[in-house]
Amino acid sequence: MDIIICHVWHLKAKNDDYVGSMDHGIGYHKGHLYPVHHTDNHLSMLATSTLTNAAPQDKGFNMGKWKKHEADVITDLSDCDSNVEAYVVTGVVPDPNIKLKGRVTVSRYYWRATCCLKQNGVYTGKGYFGPVGNNKIVETKSITDLQTQLTAEYGVNIVIFPSLPPGLAFSL
Repeated sequence: MDIIICHVWHLKAKNDDYVGSMDHGIGYHKGHLYPVHHTDNHLSMLATSTLTNAAPQDKGFNMGKWKKHEADVITDLSDCDSNVEAYVVTGVVPDPNIKLKGRVTVSRYYWRATCCLKQNGVYTGKGYFGPVGNNKIVETKSITDLQTQLTAEYGVNIVIFPSLPPGLAFSL
């Protein structure tokens, strides 16, 4: 029996990959997939600072419209039933044409989907997608519309919340 060992450490992003990102004319931050200000304790905050929770993000978008969006998500989820979990799924659409240091793929779009039981007893969810257009806005969408957009972007069928409670699909 042959044992094959694959060394993939050289494929992982490193902090040095972000140094000099201004060479692309934009400047990229380590955009958090799970934002630091969505945490409620010091250990969770530290855990968001890993490179496995980051993807290259346009610096201006990260510090502007996406940062505001992250705060808006907290506000939106604040009226969820505190006895039931809220769900947040996030990801990126990569841009295969732009890489930092020729190896770390830059994100073309960031996206996020939320779902929770509101205090009025109704499950609701929202989708978010950006940056869009010259103003680099974050679009708010239904979960269904976000899934449609992601299906087109990725070229495969995307279902963000596959195990929805009965009736939830109709309120999204």
